Amino acid sequence: MPAYFGFHLSFICDLLGVSLATYRVFHASTGTMSVLLGLLHVLIHATSKPSFNVGQSWQMFGLIAIVCMASLLILSPRVFRLPSYEVFLRCHQALAVVVAYALWRHIPSQSRLPRIYLLTSSCTFAVTFVLEGVTILYRNVTVSRGCSRALITRQNHAVRMTIFPARPWKVKAGQYVNVWIPSIDPFASLQSHPFTIASWRDGQPACLEVLIEPRSGFTRRLLDCADDYQEDDKSRVELHDEFERRAFGFARNYPSQPEPFDFRIAFVSGPHGSTAPAGEYGKVVMIASGFGIAAQLPLLKELIQGSNHAEVRTRDIHLVWQLQNLGDEYPANNLLDRALKEDTLDHGYMLRVSIFFANAHLDPDPQYLGKHQRVAYRSGEMDLPSLLRDRVDSETGNRMGRTLITVSTNENVRDEVRDLVRPRLQEGTELLELGYQPAERRRRWWPSIWRSKSIP
Repeated sequence: MPAYFGFHLSFICDLLGVSLATYRVFHASTGTMSVLLGLLHVLIHATSKPSFNVGQSWQMFGLIAIVCMASLLILSPRVFRLPSYEVFLRCHQALAVVVAYALWRHIPSQSRLPRIYLLTSSCTFAVTFVLEGVTILYRNVTVSRGCSRALITRQNHAVRMTIFPARPWKVKAGQYVNVWIPSIDPFASLQSHPFTIASWRDGQPACLEVLIEPRSGFTRRLLDCADDYQEDDKSRVELHDEFERRAFGFARNYPSQPEPFDFRIAFVSGPHGSTAPAGEYGKVVMIASGFGIAAQLPLLKELIQGSNHAEVRTRDIHLVWQLQNLGDEYPANNLLDRALKEDTLDHGYMLRVSIFFANAHLDPDPQYLGKHQRVAYRSGEMDLPSLLRDRVDSETGNRMGRTLITVSTNENVRDEVRDLVRPRLQEGTELLELGYQPAERRRRWWPSIWRSKSIP
């Protein structure tokens, strides 16, 4: 039964070398097929043997199995997942366990082949579960440094989490991590949450940063327990050094962990996912809205570092970011500033940033920031047709070779980008929809305690 390959889909995807989206389709398809075959089996049995004896355990467990399988299928649509993803996931896993046990009791003992199938699935699940657990413990627990730690800070209306793994990691753009933080609440140790890696720093210890949009559930609890921290004029490298001294001070003979920062024990799995070969394109246009910038930042960092070391073909990058109000850009300011500072190959610049504010009242002309005017503030909604015409169809853009358009936006913008890129596919323009796509804030019709969690 392929649906029982492992406890977390991300770990199985890494073992099989497939994307999470592909494996989700595979997982859903096999589950649906199993339910339909089960219903067909019940129908055939009911027509051939219409009597049903509750006293016979194999019939009772067969009924339990098909009811649980049907429940898995009925409760899988998005409308049931949105109110509380944590509750949905645990119910989904519990029903899957009941189905496996009920099928084992339903199959006659003399039918060896079907039982071998179930036993093989159970053993596969047990092996991958143990392997994943050992991998997580190895990466997050060391004798000299203790456990991995996470510093959770509040920046404007966003949460910025800095993770210090106990062992060094090798991170690539586009990857994500699953995070457990047991001290958030009594049930947090049973919940793992995926977050896109917005930035990272190699070395000892390694450092990962994620930007989180507080919506509800776990991300709302992260905001409630976040430390108030205002960035000063120090560089992010200096801030990382301070975080390291505080997070691992107990291992470096520091007398105590200073306040007011609280470095929480965290268990992190990953990094999961694959990276996109964006460096093969001469021009890259990045389109983001809201917290979709978190998916664009690591790709931007990798392109700039690759250009500085002459490892990529990219010579022009234009980041377009749609926001609602002035100040919404604050959580990502330091990461963008770092990218602008690193973009210095041969004293030239290939990065341009355009930030649009839908509800801001700015001058009609763009307001350029910085000495070299590489960042422009504009009011209103971004004009995608003009953007692609100026940045992709121009003569300068054609001389740079192929163009890659990366998208991490809400669904309406993605649909518009698809329509605009489709006629340009034959001209060397390609579209890449990143792994994380921000969702529109929908009007909630359920009570506040059942609101869904937000990813990243």
